[in-house]
Amino acid sequence: MIGIEYGQNKSGDYYTVEVCRHMSVESHVCMMFTINNDAVCRIYPNYWATKEDFDWAMDALDKACAYVLKTMGE
Repeated sequence: MIGIEYGQNKSGDYYTVEVCRHMSVESHVCMMFTINNDAVCRIYPNYWATKEDFDWAMDALDKACAYVLKTMGE
């Protein structure tokens, strides 16, 4: 499991929900929110993940973050 903590935009909205939604829907990366922290989202790679799998997930994260910053603002 990989946990990533996201910040908030100027309005105080966390980026977490939108980043996770984009990664799940657009890139089919298995994501889940944490119960005790609205700013943290978890990525669950499979047990047999290869370097290419991690590269794919990081590419999906880059795309999701770019999309969210564009739509929600900084």
